Amino acid sequence: MSITGKFKLSTSENFEDFMKALGVGLVTRKLGNKSTPTVTVSEEAGEYTIKTESLVKTSEIKFKVGEQFEELTADGRKVMSTMTQTAPNVMVHEMLGTN
Repeated sequence: MSITGKFKLSTSENFEDFMKALGVGLVTRKLGNKSTPTVTVSEEAGEYTIKTESLVKTSEIKFKVGEQFEELTADGRKVMSTMTQTAPNVMVHEMLGTN
């Protein structure tokens, strides 16, 4: 199985509680919890692009595996992120707050 492709969220558990713990506001939590985004993952010359599209917002990040990069999250937080590939079809996204 390839890590690249187009994927549609089918289920989500405890996402609203997760967003609440991050300090996301009520309206954004309600919209985010109802969203079923489509995620497109592509790779060119070792640089990955992850594009997340929903009715609420579209966002895109570009990165190289194992290299830290600056990211603005969907709810507007600035973080330093690192993506690590742990298996042929699995990536772990680590975010560290900058505040």
